[in-house]
Amino acid sequence: MKIKKIKISDIKVKFGDGHSPKDEKFIQLYMEAIKGKLPYHWALVQKEAIQPFSDFKPKLTGQQKQVYLKRLDKKDFPSLHVYEEGGKYIMSDDYHKYYFYLELGWPEIPCFIIGKTTGKFTRRLTKVKTPKTVHARITKKGPS
Repeated sequence: MKIKKIKISDIKVKFGDGHSPKDEKFIQLYMEAIKGKLPYHWALVQKEAIQPFSDFKPKLTGQQKQVYLKRLDKKDFPSLHVYEEGGKYIMSDDYHKYYFYLELGWPEIPCFIIGKTTGKFTRRLTKVKTPKTVHARITKKGPS
């Protein structure tokens, strides 16, 4: 797959009308984590502990599945971004990856946890660099 560089200003994020709804709390937490003001962890989270922000369910294309499967073959696990709230890990940004893992039947899903966490329902909880500097290359041993 060829990688093309684009300007950040050219990226347009769409919410609603066939796209995932906007989660203001996630956006705020993510921006604070980028600034280094919040902790940022990686862990395997039990799938039952992950709660989608909404009932939005995208269609996974065969091409998307192939991209994810190739990454898995390379031990490069696509990780969700979640935050802990009310005893659950709220997922509002990675619906395609989330449903991909559910389709595969994985009991635990690799996640970046933004903000404070109790670590409940997790395994291999590890503090990592902020999202600004982290590249989601996760190996069997945890973050690289």
